[in-house]
Amino acid sequence: REGAGAPADEDQKLLPPQNLERFDRFENFNGIDRKEFLDEDGQYFHRDNGLDESGAREEGFCNSICICFCPKISWLQFIVIISIVEFVIFIISCSIYGVTNDAFLSPNPHALEMLGWQDSKKIKNDYQIWRWFTPILLHGHLEHIVGNVTFQLYMGSGIEDGIGVIKMVFLYFVSGFGGNLLSSVLNPAAYGVGASTSVFGLVGFYVAYIFSNWSFMGRVKAYQRIF
Repeated sequence: REGAGAPADEDQKLLPPQNLERFDRFENFNGIDRKEFLDEDGQYFHRDNGLDESGAREEGFCNSICICFCPKISWLQFIVIISIVEFVIFIISCSIYGVTNDAFLSPNPHALEMLGWQDSKKIKNDYQIWRWFTPILLHGHLEHIVGNVTFQLYMGSGIEDGIGVIKMVFLYFVSGFGGNLLSSVLNPAAYGVGASTSVFGLVGFYVAYIFSNWSFMGRVKAYQRIF
């Protein structure tokens, strides 16, 4: 923004409504000392995330991990619910035909096929278009699902807090669909599973947000989240 005189609707474009309180202080940035402003903004960040700077840290170990890696995470968030669903489906896939020796806790390929892995031939010949979506919920082995879920919780918790649950659901599944569709076009003979396509969509959203809000982000401390 160019100054405090910018219209109010510009605020809505830069930050979601629930975070406008923090953004309002940026309007008066030129009116106070820069160091004073950044110190005050850092204190706001700590208060907003449940950190007590007056003494020793009171939160437990698990809460500390959440604050460090997923400060906006909540059990009611879509990204948490979908991660739990993916773990449940992974357990089911391992239970149907057992596991193979391809990797640690790797479901049998027949189970993944039955549950809907990406199969370009069946999509084209049998019109099983759901196979562009169901692979998002399937994973090939334990390391695969742990990596994807960890990354999507870290990336997705902040994004969902900023854009809301409806847009988050749209972003997650459209990204997954787009990635699987592209995979079908580029390598139709391959079979695919995993939430990586959705995770890359979250990364792409972050990159787009950084580029579109670069000048604004330069005013905040490095440890502060985008939203």
